[in-house]
Amino acid sequence: MPVNKNKAIFYSPIFKLTTSSKFGRQDWVYILLMIVFACAIIVHFRPDFYPKIVGGICLLAFFIGVVILPLSKFGREKNMKTQEGEMFLCREGVIINRVELKFHDIISIDLSYSDYRGKVRYRGKLDVNGMYSEGVKNIIKISTCDGQVHGYNYLLTSKNHMRRLYDFMELGFQEGKINKRLYSNYMDQIK
Repeated sequence: MPVNKNKAIFYSPIFKLTTSSKFGRQDWVYILLMIVFACAIIVHFRPDFYPKIVGGICLLAFFIGVVILPLSKFGREKNMKTQEGEMFLCREGVIINRVELKFHDIISIDLSYSDYRGKVRYRGKLDVNGMYSEGVKNIIKISTCDGQVHGYNYLLTSKNHMRRLYDFMELGFQEGKINKRLYSNYMDQIK
């Protein structure tokens, strides 16, 4: 009997997270700090070197670094992500990216579930990345009998969306596909 996605216990889009070499907000903070530091050194050693221009550059860098960048902290964090497909967790098994995996074909399922959209993330003092998570840093890895490992990031839209994993975690634990530690941690977290 095929895995029926119409009777899915849990659904989520899946993503492939990538890193980008483009400058982010964090890089701009360090560049602005270097500009202010360089201007301070120039003014210290060469006070006659166009003080209005150096002062203007310092003031502009300071304004951008102290006023504009901290206000950008309140946005969402930006992950470079591309949607790969969909994930359906069902009673008979799992459908990931149109690949059906029945429970008897699966050796183990490992998943993380701590990130959800809108979750406030901790930032350090100089971290100007968004303070609200996009919710895609959850990982599911499924090891199959043929030696393949299917691993993806998936989206949790809210803390309640995480609770919808309950039936699948229960079923996966009973089938012996989810280990006791993962199951116990999940049960403790949703209480």
